[in-house]
Amino acid sequence: MTRRRKRTRSTKRRKVSTQSVIVTLLILFGLYLYQSGILQDLLDQWGVSITLSPADTPAEGPVVVGDGEIQAFFTTPHLIYPDRENQRRPPPVLTSLIEDIEAAQSSIDVAVFDLDIIEVTEALVAAQQRGVRVRVVLDSENLDTPEVSEQTGQLEAAGAGLGFDEREPFMHHKFLIIDESITWAGSWNLTTNGTYRNNNNMVRFNNNEIATTYTDEFQQMFDGAYGVHKTSVASYPSVQIGETQVQMHFSPTDETEKHIIEQLQQAQSSIRFMAFSYTLDSIADVMLEKMQSGVTVQGVFEKRNASGTGSEFERLRGDGEYVLVDGNCYVMHHKVIIIDERIVLTGSYNFSASAENSNDENLITLIDPTLAQAYIDEFERVYEQAKTPLRCN
Repeated sequence: MTRRRKRTRSTKRRKVSTQSVIVTLLILFGLYLYQSGILQDLLDQWGVSITLSPADTPAEGPVVVGDGEIQAFFTTPHLIYPDRENQRRPPPVLTSLIEDIEAAQSSIDVAVFDLDIIEVTEALVAAQQRGVRVRVVLDSENLDTPEVSEQTGQLEAAGAGLGFDEREPFMHHKFLIIDESITWAGSWNLTTNGTYRNNNNMVRFNNNEIATTYTDEFQQMFDGAYGVHKTSVASYPSVQIGETQVQMHFSPTDETEKHIIEQLQQAQSSIRFMAFSYTLDSIADVMLEKMQSGVTVQGVFEKRNASGTGSEFERLRGDGEYVLVDGNCYVMHHKVIIIDERIVLTGSYNFSASAENSNDENLITLIDPTLAQAYIDEFERVYEQAKTPLRCN
């Protein structure tokens, strides 16, 4: 009898163990179905939807330097794949910007290539209606989009000042200045795709000198001078904020390409980059030279542009171990270079001849190890995504 009881207990333990393995496998399989989009596709066919709670995605806020004078925001930790409207929750970059707009007392200037996110438009309209001077400069390229046309119409009806660049080159900036003290700048267009689908970054500065520099750039465009018709903005080309040095360059007036090359030539140990568009031979030449001298060069190209005309992807990819095409099923929209874990180049400036010679662009140089680490963390997220591309259909 004793032996039978022992065998019975052993059999029960094996059954429990087998059940645990099956449950674990089912959970893992369910997670795979969800992350790949297969589960949602099936649920869509059956008329069922799933809405995730905020705890289901990372709650990372901005990286803050000093006393909040500089904050770096990234969309990547908050993206949900595949993107579905009922799963969207406003990320910190959007909620923080709207808070700034809602707190504005005197002025808001916006220079952005594309604008279709209704929350921002409504906040700008409300600001104009309560007496804040709102001015917006846009590229006319996107006016054929119904959402852009409708929202610019709302701004115009509210009395906001509007300016449109109707040239063939782009007014490609993505920056805002609020109350002549707060500046937002980076790769983020104020759009639904830019917010909920694409990898983007934005830097918020609370500094009067930086705001003055960007205001000078904005004023030229609002007065009708774009591209080569502008003059160089030399108000405060370099600003020291605590231990962080900030340098600003604007295209096509400030020899931005030359500045990038000079920064790359300083590299001693590492170069990391994330590039939506990368076609400048001169920048690739320096990276190749640095590779040959023993500097580690890693990069991610946006996949749609990696095979485009003039792309530097094939020159830089080597054996494909360090330079990859991105794995976002939507768009990897960064324009970032990180040098020696202390220098960050970011902004609206793609590494292209158009960005250098004809578009309106800005490039921010941040010299600060803490900010550099934040951008390295973002690079690692995008780099890992490139290794395991996502499915969104």
